[in-house]
Amino acid sequence: MLASTPADVCHGDRPDEQAWNKARKAAQAWIARSLTLQRLGDTARTTEARLRAFGAFELDGTEKTLWRVDDGRRRCVPLRPKAFDLLDHLSLRPQRLAGHDEILSALWPDVHVQPEVLKSQILLVRQALDDRQPPFRYIEAIRGRGYRFIADVRSTRADAPPPTGRSGALATLHAALDLAARGKTQIVFLAGTTGQGRTAVLDAFVSQIGRRCGLIRGTAFPGEGLEPFLPLRDGLRDLARGGEARAVKGLIDRVAPRWRPGVQTHWIPEYEQLGPTLVREARDLVEALAEDRPLALLLDDLHWADAGTMGLIAALSAQRGRRLLLVASHAVGDGDETLIARMHRRLVTGQAATEILLRPLQPPDVATLIADRGGLPTPVLVDTVFRQSGGHPRWIAAILDGLTASDVLGSDPTSPTWPAAASRRLAALADEVLEALDARDRDLVLAAAMLDRPTTAQVLSQAAGLDPIVAEDRLVRLARQEIFECSNNAGEPHYALWIGALGQVLRDEQGPLRRARHALRMSPPTAWHAAE
Repeated sequence: MLASTPADVCHGDRPDEQAWNKARKAAQAWIARSLTLQRLGDTARTTEARLRAFGAFELDGTEKTLWRVDDGRRRCVPLRPKAFDLLDHLSLRPQRLAGHDEILSALWPDVHVQPEVLKSQILLVRQALDDRQPPFRYIEAIRGRGYRFIADVRSTRADAPPPTGRSGALATLHAALDLAARGKTQIVFLAGTTGQGRTAVLDAFVSQIGRRCGLIRGTAFPGEGLEPFLPLRDGLRDLARGGEARAVKGLIDRVAPRWRPGVQTHWIPEYEQLGPTLVREARDLVEALAEDRPLALLLDDLHWADAGTMGLIAALSAQRGRRLLLVASHAVGDGDETLIARMHRRLVTGQAATEILLRPLQPPDVATLIADRGGLPTPVLVDTVFRQSGGHPRWIAAILDGLTASDVLGSDPTSPTWPAAASRRLAALADEVLEALDARDRDLVLAAAMLDRPTTAQVLSQAAGLDPIVAEDRLVRLARQEIFECSNNAGEPHYALWIGALGQVLRDEQGPLRRARHALRMSPPTAWHAAE
């Protein structure tokens, strides 16, 4: 269970005044922003859209990976995180102009960035796509306005296989759906640190349930958290475009008339005054959709969701006799002070919800993944991949992709020195980890990489140039995020990087001057160790 019980976000189907005041301010900011931004478009952001292809390239939005396919052989194309996010954003909305403000808001939420920075990111994307000279094949620049993805985009999604090591999570979801089918409302929180495969679990679950129930699936997105009820609207828009579009729209008109504009494309301008009414109508609409057959409502990435979505979850949890399964998926860590983390704690503590916490994979899972790639899962190889990845699925995939591409998957690595193909992918993942941290957290991560062994908060604080108490508080939080692991040595906590390959990448990137700077900050014995 997640940590202590939080203050309630809402009660029953009436969100409290403080939460709605916050939502009202958020809505005002969104309305003001919408006067200058184009709507993010009609393109459905569905599971299928996460895996797409254009030209000789395939993009995996879930794993944040770009592949090039030549003569049936796939190779990973390195791309820095922000450049990847830009390509992801544009290719998800092909043939539509994305304005400068829209892109900046999506890539740098809550940070003021000048539009000129986009030029360097576009250049990186074009280099990765081997599209350096006009006429460009993939991204068109509209002077003074923005960019448009002009290549044809096709879905490459196949039925999602069960993700390795997640059979328990899938079994829990299926058991919850069985209970929902018998008229017992089920609320399930699917949580894990970033990269643990929450979306992959949902993909597999959707693939497995087939036509057992109705399905609504929506996702919150960074930079869009101010938009009210975005995950539900995302899912309802897809439903309203499906084979039962007329029936769905008729039901919306009867049960939730104020939701019709938001489902079509635009949002309701009276959101500020209608917040509680919209929660009630959304609850009634979901319950109506669950009357004829069980309904699975899958909402992903809710750490970016708004107070209105929290109000809906609370309202649905209070209705216990419905044929409804609500799965609320969110990332954990960073103090767990997001709205969804508080709702998670409140409902699980009150026994109104079930939780699934995804933990890192274990050595038997790593052995399975190696065997799936055609490799021989020897104890040395399994142990090396496990230690260097920390059991994180994306890091395991990066290491195995690199070993496979270099035709060395069958050998036993005697040291964490990976082929170039693996190193590039690992460097991109390391950049992604560091970009999500503030400067002081990055200093602690870099200090731990230089030391390359478990050590105390006192020593790490010296190496990072931080106050020891501040450093310890930060290390505890970073351990919750599975960036550090904490072990007890002689009664004192010792910290080391959870992902061994992260430390290796950072050490490889540091020159002798930076190594010397960290050595000077340390006590003499520690400095001698680092210098060696």
